[in-house]
Amino acid sequence: MLFTAIHPAPYIDSWIVGLRKYYAVDVAYNYSKSAAKTWRDYQPTDGIVIKEYGLVSWTRLVKRSDVIVLNGWNKPYNIYTLIIALLLNKKVAVFSDYPVEVKRYSLKWFFKKLFFSLLVPRILCATYSTKRYYQEVFSYKEGNTIFFPYATKDAPNTDDFNVERIHVLTNGGNLKIFVANNFRARKGYDVLTKAMGLLDKNLLAHTDFVIAGSGELQEEYSRKIKQIVPNVRFLGWVEENEYSKLLKETDLFIHASTFEPFGIPPIDAMKYGKAIVVSDSVKSVSDIIHNLKNGFLFHAGCAEDLAEKLTQAIAMREKLYQIGKKGRQDICQIYNDDFLKSLNL
Repeated sequence: MLFTAIHPAPYIDSWIVGLRKYYAVDVAYNYSKSAAKTWRDYQPTDGIVIKEYGLVSWTRLVKRSDVIVLNGWNKPYNIYTLIIALLLNKKVAVFSDYPVEVKRYSLKWFFKKLFFSLLVPRILCATYSTKRYYQEVFSYKEGNTIFFPYATKDAPNTDDFNVERIHVLTNGGNLKIFVANNFRARKGYDVLTKAMGLLDKNLLAHTDFVIAGSGELQEEYSRKIKQIVPNVRFLGWVEENEYSKLLKETDLFIHASTFEPFGIPPIDAMKYGKAIVVSDSVKSVSDIIHNLKNGFLFHAGCAEDLAEKLTQAIAMREKLYQIGKKGRQDICQIYNDDFLKSLNL
């Protein structure tokens, strides 16, 4: 298999480990590293950078591959790869998160529909909502859309620790709330900040907020949130080990993005048995969460709805781990390695 990715990342590595159960995988990246995700201690899976590869050598690599998966397929090299792969009669598919929606019958819509119908034999879809989108908006065949989410990590068994947290909360301990999201416009910090301002001050006094993430809006929203929440820590960018430790120690996880094409952190939190409050624009879990059963879902961009769901969650602190347990069961049924078997077939 020739497998292309936008850039190295731990979740890409998990994908590759899973794929190598079935294939000998050559990995190619569009970029050598991510500008937004600044891991310090991370050693990525070995691979080549596509633009540093000569066209002749790259064509040879395509020719010797049996199966080709293109991630970031709208890049020039990947479009070239797609055309060459089809001419060589290779098995080829493109991967897609939930895309930015296009207006039906617009020029962009016509271009994409033509592109998909002529050049794309299969789409690997990160979410079930992605599958529906391509089928409904572009009339893409159901059999050619394959559920292929990111390979999220398996969480350790935290049942004993979670029982300890239930005891602490029942005896009046502060509720620990964790936010892991970079400070960018679509990440919803404006909505989260406004929602915090709507919360009852007595509720806030019995919560401890920890916020991890970096980005161009970090200073602005750090200042605003500190004026509202008495107990809040801003950690900036955190490495994988620290991130896992924070997930284990939290009681409630918030993901307020106004648009999230996938969204790995809410899945991670649910696998740790934690209750989550998440917007309905976080595509990885928007079809899964049912209010008060396995989590809390609010309307993206609506601070009042987020404040209402947070108030519910904080007020029922003793029952949060019942919700988290159900969430863990539901998420583990969907995000496992069965999608690799589907791809193999």
